[in-house]
Amino acid sequence: MSNNESFEEPINAFEAPQANLSDADTSVKPILEMERFSAWRVFFLSMITLSIYSYYWFITRAKQINAHSTESKANLPMFYIYTVYAIISMGISMAQITDPTFAIINGLLSIIFVILLLIGVFSLRSAIEEVINKGSEEHVHLNKVLTFFFSFLYLQYKMNEAIDNQSN
Repeated sequence: MSNNESFEEPINAFEAPQANLSDADTSVKPILEMERFSAWRVFFLSMITLSIYSYYWFITRAKQINAHSTESKANLPMFYIYTVYAIISMGISMAQITDPTFAIINGLLSIIFVILLLIGVFSLRSAIEEVINKGSEEHVHLNKVLTFFFSFLYLQYKMNEAIDNQSN
């Protein structure tokens, strides 16, 4: 026997079979690249952190969805603007400024920034709908009324539902 011959390692018959599962083509189903995260966990994290987690959720999900969407893009600047406003507004409310003029101005600003948030939420809704439908056999429609009232909870629920349906 020469030194050039190579020996193969003996196969262990009692070893568990191994398969590489990372080769799945997620470009066909881009929603599968998203992390499945319980909507209840999102709800409780938002409650515990006094809604700060919901701002984080919107920004991180918008970035992830924008990476996979081609036509509809989530409007990230709206989330950034609203997050900055929310932090400033929390600071102002802790200062307990009692000037009535300031209260009126703050109320009007609140209305404007809630509208900006809704623009961001509905742009995210459109982008999520596009990403879900890229890999779905049947067209998925995200409800506008449920998006309006339950925003991040509803969107996370629908993303989880799409991940479950498309992973089968």
